[in-house]
Amino acid sequence: MRRHQPRKRFSVPRLWLLLAGLQTGVIAGGVALLYWMLASAIRGDGSWAVLNLFGSVFFPGRALSPSFSRVSISGAALHLLLSGLVGSLCSFFLVKYVTRPGRSLWVGLLFGLAWYLTSFRWLWPLFSVALVVYQPFPAMLVGYLLFGVSLGLYPMFVQRLGMSRAPQRDSPFL
Repeated sequence: MRRHQPRKRFSVPRLWLLLAGLQTGVIAGGVALLYWMLASAIRGDGSWAVLNLFGSVFFPGRALSPSFSRVSISGAALHLLLSGLVGSLCSFFLVKYVTRPGRSLWVGLLFGLAWYLTSFRWLWPLFSVALVVYQPFPAMLVGYLLFGVSLGLYPMFVQRLGMSRAPQRDSPFL
């Protein structure tokens, strides 16, 4: 009589976890950017106001420009780059909560709040004082909280990785 043996569970390589965090971070950063653009348009500042504030790191004299220009593109690129890096960093903390998406949403929310406090206390005063001074406060905080909640979607991306085919033995991703 043949006994039923449980299947081996597929473990996701660490590089894939890091890349899932990067993907989640960029998507979460896009959610925050869309919220800030909508909030700026409702406030009457022009949709690109927050992007231009982020772009003031590279173009300090054009921080308050309401129009779309290369400042807006560089601001969006900077924010998405930092969001991806923060998402990768957050992936190391959320690996423990992959099986519980509800808990990961709370951890992501707290991570977003911590990123807001860290960036506006230490990062942005060093690189762009205009971003600290002219930030639309409630909208900026809500955008960072949305960023954190979106980071909580990380388990969904990891589960999709687990459902994919296992890598070959000679793969560099092991």
